[in-house]
Amino acid sequence: MVTFNKGSFTIEVKTGAHPVEDWLELQKELLFLVQSLDQSDTPESPWRTMALIKEMLPDLKTANLLYTAK
Repeated sequence: MVTFNKGSFTIEVKTGAHPVEDWLELQKELLFLVQSLDQSDTPESPWRTMALIKEMLPDLKTANLLYTAK
């Protein structure tokens, strides 16, 4: 589901039993797709996709919490 806010939008993704694992796997899949692009076949840069991936990355505090939770 997408919610539009003033100056931003929010995407909510339904996941299975392990949302953190799903989130991490989604990041890997998105990066794989971007790396697979053939620039000669892609007239535009995937900057929106890269911005999405950047915003999905955890800050240091969250990353440390994820790391210590394992």
